[in-house]
Amino acid sequence: MDETEYHNICDELFMRIESVLDDAGVDYESNGGMIEVLLDDDGKVVINRQPALQEVWVAARSGGHHFVWRDGGWHDTRSGGTLSNLLLEVVGVGIQ
Repeated sequence: MDETEYHNICDELFMRIESVLDDAGVDYESNGGMIEVLLDDDGKVVINRQPALQEVWVAARSGGHHFVWRDGGWHDTRSGGTLSNLLLEVVGVGIQ
């Protein structure tokens, strides 16, 4: 995938995440290529772009997760799990 395609896919992803968070009433802050989700227990989940690697990274209490675009979705580089499943687990909302 080239750089333009990566950014277009990320733009769609981040808009979708923000829309789902808005619909669910979840507090978050968005700043360019980063979304910081504010959890009820004063914790945070940070979702950000890593353009040099063409990845999306998520930092949560469960650790750091790196996702690559493969087969039409974002997949964890270690577990193979999806970004949607991780967000469902750590934030309480999934994306499609």
